[in-house]
Parts: sequence; structure tokens; C-alpha cells
Amino acid sequence: MRAYGSQASAGRASSGTTGKPSKTGPGRRRNWFLVGVVAAGLGTLAGCDGRAGPADIGVKPASESQQPFSAVVTIAPLAGLIQPLLPHEGTVTILMTPGRSEHGYEFKPSDIAQLSQADLVVYVGLGLEPAIDTFIARQRPDDPGVVRLSTALGLESALPSGDSHADHDHAAHDAQQSAQHHAHSGGDGHVHSESCVHGPIDQHLWLDPVLMLEALPAMKAAVASAMKARGMWTPAAEAKLDGAETYVRRRIESVDAAWRSQLAPFQGRAIVTHHAAFGRPAYRYGLNIAAVIRPIEHAEPTPGDVAAAMRAIERQNASVVFFEPQFDKRAAERIAQAAKVRMESLDPLGTGDWFELMDANLASLVRGLSPSPVLSPAPPVGALPSPAGTPSRQP
Repeated sequence: MRAYGSQASAGRASSGTTGKPSKTGPGRRRNWFLVGVVAAGLGTLAGCDGRAGPADIGVKPASESQQPFSAVVTIAPLAGLIQPLLPHEGTVTILMTPGRSEHGYEFKPSDIAQLSQADLVVYVGLGLEPAIDTFIARQRPDDPGVVRLSTALGLESALPSGDSHADHDHAAHDAQQSAQHHAHSGGDGHVHSESCVHGPIDQHLWLDPVLMLEALPAMKAAVASAMKARGMWTPAAEAKLDGAETYVRRRIESVDAAWRSQLAPFQGRAIVTHHAAFGRPAYRYGLNIAAVIRPIEHAEPTPGDVAAAMRAIERQNASVVFFEPQFDKRAAERIAQAAKVRMESLDPLGTGDWFELMDANLASLVRGLSPSPVLSPAPPVGALPSPAGTPSRQP
């Protein structure tokens, strides 16, 4: 994976000069017997009824303040957002293996154990990582060093019966349901509810730049709380974190502005996506998802799914089919060839650099929607001068 101007080991990004895992001080060793028991029960998506005691959360011993600050994120894009906020030599570990789909991912006991060790944990919520939800509820409840994005954004309801999510998410849900309608409806007009796959709320929060702007204060506050617990909080550290937040905010704002300006000529245009990951950015920037090739993430597209996508392309005059690198693209190729439309890539996860991910997806959308192939890719967006002490983005 990529890191911001630093070395990195597999699944780990570092803001310092070393990619080695940090050593575990005595204050960071929680009850390992308990961790092993909990981890064994959480390696799959199913939970158990036993309740474990709360984690030992508080100010760590002074000797531990010498250990590198560690953060754990569940999916790769979150690493690129949180890493610039970390103190010097802070490390980010990505739990989900890059190249794998985020849906149905089974966390290993070693993944769960890392949650107990980390100073900072950032994950999505909304049922995307149920094993993580269960572990946090049992071991680190009310820990200010844990960020659940759905909670930070007020999107709490992941159940069909719930309706506590913020009003601004209804629009994304409507867009998602529209895509599901075109992908799932057959001759009988039956529509399979999105709750069969995601619940009533689209889980792919990180693909909406505006939502990431809204979540940024919560991520900053969690870093500050974790640094205070480690005894690392000083006026200089506070000033550095303030500067880093401004830097990240400006870069996200630049990404949002680029998506708005470059997709403005394509307002209302229809696209076909590989799975239902892009409902939020489609709605945000005025595109229409005519169909999704893989309505159920864990299953290969059926002949009916392919036929539905073909009908949607013809009905809505879609000009491009997008595949995702986490899935087999043969179904997308068959659809694109039969419909005589272009095929491009949209990646919901990337390898750890959120800004690079969003740049690449925007370039793919522009290429796919343009009347003729774009010969030169759009210049990178979101690149701003790095503040002093903040890792700069590599070209």
C-alpha cells in the first residue's frame, strides 16, 4: 500500500521513517487471555452472547509514551484520511486486505487483537464490520479514541425498522433505491429491497467527500483524546494537529470542488456500476445509476442481473459500464460488448490513499461519460502544499 512520504509494510502505513510494528509496552497489554477468547468468537461475522469486561482505558504509564502512536482502520481509504492527523512516527494498520471486497470480510483473531492494542480505531459502522462493532461494544465502550463514522455523522440506524438517520441521507438512500430498482426489477415490476443487502442506508460513507468533511472533526478529536491518554499532548502537538486538520480539510474540499466542476457537464447521465457502492457520489454530483451488475455482493451476477443491466442501458441510454477491481470483470465485459458501450473502472477501496482513490475514480467517470475518449487524464485534485510537520503527498 502507499504511504505519505514514508516507508510501509504490508497493510501498514507510517507517517515516520520506519515501517516496523511498534513494540507493545506493559501498559498496552490488556488481558490477553480475554482478547484471545473474544477474538476467537469474532473471527467470523457471527457474535456470541457472552459479555466481556470493559477495556482498561485511561492514561497509560509514562514508559509507554515512548512507543509509537498506533492507529487501526478497517478499510484502506480511511488510512489516507487519518494518517496526516497522527503525531510524528505514528503508524496506521489496515485490517481488510487490499484487493478484497469490503462485504462479508472475515476478520482474523489477530485483527481483533490489534484493536485492543491500538491508541486509535477508526471504522465505518452501519453493519459493514459487525465483528468490530461487537468487540468495541464489549472491550472499548465509550472510548474517545474510537471513531465509528456512522455515529460521528448521525447515521445510526442500520436496521430496516429504524428511521433515526439524518435527513440528508434520505437523498442518498433514494438514489440507491433507484439503482436497485433498475437492477432488480423484472417484467413483474417486483423490486428487491436494498435492506436485503445493505439495510436502508448505503454503507459506503467514505466515497462522499462532503460526508468526510463532516466526519473530520470527530477524527481530529479522537486523535487528540488518544494523545492525551498517552501523555503526548503538548501545546506544540495541539498546534500541529490544528494545522494537519486544516491541511486535510482543504484537500477534501478541493476533491469535492473538482468532482462538482468536472461532472457538471454530465448532469443526469446514466451509468452502470459493478455493485451498489456509488449511490452517494452519484446523487451528490448529479449522476443516475441505471443498474448495478452485482446486486448481491457475495454472489456472481445471474443471467437475470445481466439482462436487467442490458435493459437499463437501452432504456436510459447509458454510455459506460464500470467494473470494480475487487470482482471478476467478465460480466461487465459481456454487458459492455453486447451493448456496445465503454467499460471503465471504479474502485471503492484503493490501496490506502483516499485522495488518489477519489482522483482516479473521477478521471474514470469523466473518460466514460465524455463523447470521445479523454486522451490526457485530468490533473490530480486535492494536492496542496503540506504544512510544516505534515507528510506531503507523493506524485
